[in-house]
Amino acid sequence: MNTPDDERLKQHFEKMRDADRRKVPDFLDTISAARFRTLPSRWHRRIAFAAALLLGVAASIMVSQLHRSTAPPEPLMSWSSPTSSLLETPGKRLLRETPPLGVQSIYGLPAAGKDRR
Repeated sequence: MNTPDDERLKQHFEKMRDADRRKVPDFLDTISAARFRTLPSRWHRRIAFAAALLLGVAASIMVSQLHRSTAPPEPLMSWSSPTSSLLETPGKRLLRETPPLGVQSIYGLPAAGKDRR
């Protein structure tokens, strides 16, 4: 259904669309302006390059100073493991020795033939 109001609304919206088109800038102009603003100038590039160069020189000096040590290195023979005490377990003696045959008790354990009460 087309009514006269529909035609009037169509014309009104077309006028609004045309007015909006006149106000909006061209897309390519907008993109080129954004690219121009985001590209660093040569001056900024030079400062960034100089800062990176100074940072690299400072880092190399620090690394060379760290590698210079005045104390002589310790020989490997004097090294001991910090966790060697963990290898000393209770009952390690039982694993190293063979029990004597013919003895009623072994290492303090009660003899098998005695009465238990």
